[in-house]
Amino acid sequence: APYDTPSGRLGPRLPLEVPWHRVWRIKSFYATPRDQITWLKVMHRNLYLAGHSSEPDKTCRVCDEKENIMHLVRCSKLRPYFWDRIAYIMRGMGFTVPPPGPALEAFWLLGRLDSRKAVSPEQAGMLFIAWRCLYAEIVHSRVEGTRMDVERALNRVWQMTITRLRAE
Repeated sequence: APYDTPSGRLGPRLPLEVPWHRVWRIKSFYATPRDQITWLKVMHRNLYLAGHSSEPDKTCRVCDEKENIMHLVRCSKLRPYFWDRIAYIMRGMGFTVPPPGPALEAFWLLGRLDSRKAVSPEQAGMLFIAWRCLYAEIVHSRVEGTRMDVERALNRVWQMTITRLRAE
């Protein structure tokens, strides 16, 4: 497993036990296969971002720090306007969302709820779509040479989630 270390923990960045057998089985009944690609790339640490490329601009599209997968869940300018708002809605719907800290970061990155549980199919669909919309907005901002519009990415998450659930 890409995040695995000999101790079964996430390493120095996220020192937590991960129920890999549950994480690798995460599915959603309403997220399309295309919706699922981005989060699966995140889980496998294979998402193409500028921080690890040969591009001259390796910075986050919101805060100008180095862009990498871990930064996308830690970014102080992205987190409150994207991830925290998704967490608020999830909690309002009765889903479990870990408290701030490494557990919350592992939740966004891997769908880990605790050392024995991963997200449900209903919650997984929202995470698949959230990662897809966030990444699409990052790519759009790079192509256009503009700052990322976090609000547009968040609105797209809700639009796609509602559309997928209605279709289901």
